[in-house]
Amino acid sequence: MTLRQTLLLLLVFHASLATTAEFGEPFPPPAPASPEPKNCPAKCGEIDIPYPFGVGAGCSLSGRFVLTCNEMTSPPTLLTGTVKVASITLETAQMVVNTYLTYSCDVPTSNTTINHTSTDMALNVVTPFLLSPSENVFTAVGCSSTARIKGRGASPYLTGCITTCARVKDTGDDGTPCSGHGCCQASLTPNLTQVSVEWENRGGRSPVAENLCQYAFVATKGWYSFRKNDLIGNMTFANRLGSGPVVPVVLDWAVRDGTCPPTLEGNGKEIVPNGAACVSSESYCVNASHGAPGYFCNCSKGYTGNPYKKNGCTTHPGYRGGQFDLG
Repeated sequence: MTLRQTLLLLLVFHASLATTAEFGEPFPPPAPASPEPKNCPAKCGEIDIPYPFGVGAGCSLSGRFVLTCNEMTSPPTLLTGTVKVASITLETAQMVVNTYLTYSCDVPTSNTTINHTSTDMALNVVTPFLLSPSENVFTAVGCSSTARIKGRGASPYLTGCITTCARVKDTGDDGTPCSGHGCCQASLTPNLTQVSVEWENRGGRSPVAENLCQYAFVATKGWYSFRKNDLIGNMTFANRLGSGPVVPVVLDWAVRDGTCPPTLEGNGKEIVPNGAACVSSESYCVNASHGAPGYFCNCSKGYTGNPYKKNGCTTHPGYRGGQFDLG
C-alpha cells in the first residue's frame, strides 16, 4: 500500500468517527426504494394500505410492515398477524385494530344452579407496534366487577378497577363518566407490547339480580359510553356490539431501526433532518414517544401526501403564500 493510499484510508476512518460522535448515534440504515403502485394493492376491501405498510412481496418498507389481505371474507379483511386492521394513519403513526370483548356471566338455570361463562382476552404486539397509552383506556362494566389487566413491556405490569352498584336504577344516567358506579376505568402505562384481561373469581352470581354479566376491555378512549341497559340481562352489551373482534384499540407504530439524528444550523439552533425512511424531499423526521426508540415521517408544512415515497409530499391545495387559505 502506498503512502497516499494509507493517508486516504485514515481520512475516511476519521470522518466516520466524527459523524458518529457529532450525532450521538449512527443514522438509520437506508430505506428500500418505494414499490411501484401498480404492483401493490392500495386497499384491502375498504381499508387503505399506505406505504410503509404493504401487502405482497416488495410492497412494504421491511418485513415488519407486511400486512395480509384475507379475500375470503366479505368485505376482505386487512390483517397484521391475525389481528384485524381498521385503519392506518401516517400523520400520527397509529393503527387501529379490532379486538374482543371479555365477559363473565352467571345465569341461573334453576333455583339451585347457576351457569357460569367467561372469556379472557390477550393481545400481543411486535415491532414496530406498541399499545398507545394516550389513546386507549381499560374499562370494566357491571355491578360487581373486579377486572384486571396484565401487561408486559420493559417490566411486568398489573392494574385493574372495581365497579359496584346496589341497584341498576341507582347508577348514573346514560353517558355518565365511568368512575366506579356501574363502570370504571384505568389508564395504561407506556411501552406495553402485551396485554391481557382476566377476571377475579367472584364465587357466585352478582348480588344485583338483574345484573347477570360483567364486561371488561381495552379500547380507544371515548369509544364506550355508559348505558344502564348494558347492566341488565344476559349478554345484553355483547349482543349490542355483535360477534367477532369489535373493540377498537390504537397501536403506535414507528420505524424502529434508529432515531432522528440532530444537526446544527449555523446559528447553533438544533433541527431534525429527514430520517432514512423519509424519502420525500418535502418531509421531516419525528422521534417516536411512549417508550421504545424509533421515528416516523411527516410532510413539511404546506405539503400533504406520503413522506415515505419519493416525491410523495405535494403542495397542499389550500396552502398559499406561506399560510393556509381558510376562506
